[in-house]
Amino acid sequence: MPALEVVGISKRFGGQRALNDVSFTANRGEVHCLLGHNGSGKSTLIKVLAGFHQPDGDGRLLVDGASVPFGSPVEAHQHGLRFVHQDLALIEKLSVTDNLALGGTYIGKRWLSSRRENRGAEEVMRRLGITDVPVATPLARLSASQRAMTAIVRAVSQGGLPSVLVCDEPTASLSENEKERLFSLLRALRDRGVAIIYVTHRLHEVFQIGDHVTVLRDGRNVVDSLPVTSLDHGSLVAAILGREPEAFYTTPPAPSLEPVIEVEGLAGERVRDLSVTVHAGEIVGLVGLMGSGVEEALPLIFGAGATTAGEVRVRGRTLKPGHPDDAVDAGLVYVPGDRKRLGGFAHWPLSSNITVSSIPSVGPMKWLSRRRERASVLTYLTSFGVMPASPKAIFSTLSGGNQQKVVIARTQHSGATAVLVEDPTAGVDVGAKPAIYAALARIAGAGGAILLMTSDYEEASMICDRVIVLSAGLPVAWLSGDALTPDSILTASLRAHSDDGATADA
Repeated sequence: MPALEVVGISKRFGGQRALNDVSFTANRGEVHCLLGHNGSGKSTLIKVLAGFHQPDGDGRLLVDGASVPFGSPVEAHQHGLRFVHQDLALIEKLSVTDNLALGGTYIGKRWLSSRRENRGAEEVMRRLGITDVPVATPLARLSASQRAMTAIVRAVSQGGLPSVLVCDEPTASLSENEKERLFSLLRALRDRGVAIIYVTHRLHEVFQIGDHVTVLRDGRNVVDSLPVTSLDHGSLVAAILGREPEAFYTTPPAPSLEPVIEVEGLAGERVRDLSVTVHAGEIVGLVGLMGSGVEEALPLIFGAGATTAGEVRVRGRTLKPGHPDDAVDAGLVYVPGDRKRLGGFAHWPLSSNITVSSIPSVGPMKWLSRRRERASVLTYLTSFGVMPASPKAIFSTLSGGNQQKVVIARTQHSGATAVLVEDPTAGVDVGAKPAIYAALARIAGAGGAILLMTSDYEEASMICDRVIVLSAGLPVAWLSGDALTPDSILTASLRAHSDDGATADA
């Protein structure tokens, strides 16, 4: 008997059909990957399963053969459905122990004992093979993988081991080694009979952890519960896009000899001695495992972190440490990885989000021209394939991939020629990536320089001219040409840095 049966689920929002007769099954003891580009219906389907949306028509949802009423999160939970969303819904100021109790109960019946509650939390973690998460520590002080594991443990420990665990983009903010730790936890749950619905945009993860695959496109099944072994990367991309993936990635342009971004001996809390020069027409990647300092590098260069040594120059102008305003005045643009919190204005229309840093104006008094603004914005929305392509649409209502397109469109609209980009396609579906890569290539092709931090090694190897690998705050490898591959990046990332600070080219 399947752990989960989804039968004939349909859902409309006004005149738009989000789901159209979707059906699939997932068995106990398997990882079932649910794939599709942004807008394909994945998020709507998850919300239907969670009881947030009431579907149309007479579709059915069964868990272990028992029918689950729609529209009730309580019923979904009682029938053994658990969810870990991309937003982990954790409270950073609370300890792991307190976060595990959210939505459930503490162990104590009459009074609370921190010692007893912490022991109980440690036991819950231990039963799932997790021994390195300090349960009394505030979540804000833990790594991204430890937070993700806390969210998963909370989901599976309240009310007994679930029948079905739905994980939505659980590795979006994780490095390669952190991802493997999370995979170990998911495999342990799979081996205990849990059916795991795994939603991801990172197709290589499907072949690392998946057993079966279902692909949605335009609200319909186009691949229904097929074994992963019957597919390869190309056929999976073709199923998601609805076409063969020709010219899927953009080839970076040849760089000039003109230095644009120069970083010399930069140091901060984790970065110890970073030097890099990015020339006009060049895309340079920064990669490294979590804790290597790579996550601190771009904010430090932009002046948003505490610099202890070194300097940054943009087209020969030395920037003031700790002053992002000076970086902006020098023409340096920073595209942060957290697009929802730092990248966009959630409640503003797309027109304002795109033009906020370079408002179209006319005349000597620089009057704001709404007509020019709309015309300019429509051009970018169309070229980037943003859906919906309406200047009046509100940023927060867009899918993650479309939000990222808007953030990158703002950068290109501003005419920026020195750009820092952080994880440009994190949480972005495979159909949205080409537009983002093409935009970065256009900036570089027009003489701009891009310094890109990414946790996706495949992405780094495909769009960067050179990649610098960091470990313990120091560069350990410079990769380019035939040596620039996902495997060589991972190998260099895992290489232990020697005591004398020597590094090796790969």
